[in-house]
Amino acid sequence: MKYDNKFGLIELNIEHLNEETIGVAMSGGADSTLLCYLLANTIREKGLNIKIQPFNGYDMWAPGDSNGLPEIIPYIRKRCPRVSIKWPLSTIFDTDGGKNGAKQDYIRPLVKQLEASGIIDHTYHGTSLGPPEDVQKTFGGELFRIKGGKDFSKNQRVADKNHTTPFIEIDKRFIVQEFKDQGIVDLLDMTTSCIGPETGCGNTCFWCKEREWAISEVFKA
Repeated sequence: MKYDNKFGLIELNIEHLNEETIGVAMSGGADSTLLCYLLANTIREKGLNIKIQPFNGYDMWAPGDSNGLPEIIPYIRKRCPRVSIKWPLSTIFDTDGGKNGAKQDYIRPLVKQLEASGIIDHTYHGTSLGPPEDVQKTFGGELFRIKGGKDFSKNQRVADKNHTTPFIEIDKRFIVQEFKDQGIVDLLDMTTSCIGPETGCGNTCFWCKEREWAISEVFKA
């Protein structure tokens, strides 16, 4: 099923997954929330028998985005009442803001365990492309998810026959526009992009700036 707006186009071709369970990586952010909604909408529109099993990494140091899931899941269930959307399965950890300097990876072991146990058959990830380089430079700091960049290449490798990243070639303007076009801006309002501590970053982190930029691009007069 195609979803397109002035900022891009994606296709969710999931008919071959009928009678199976899709795992959706859900942080509580806008990208993964929209992905879950569009998958549920596609299942509903196509009359498919596909279950959705969200999974989540809950960082006790920065719980802000995950805290929205108890509202987000019932909202999507209400909009797509015949689609089976289970409660998220979470791995819980505390990065302590990365103070110990060690690289942490909690999500991949969870995914491997869910796959090995047969709980999920295929995974979808909401990773999107970062804003254009000239926009990112106005944010200050490191550039994220630019084509050819380390973070973009890393996420590109997630895509294979068992893992799909439909947003990898589009940026957050498409995401926000699709919330608007689908008539679910109230669902967008339930999400957050900040990965700062519980008190938030004060709109200083890359992810908050990216979100603000995308919203301003979509809703500007």
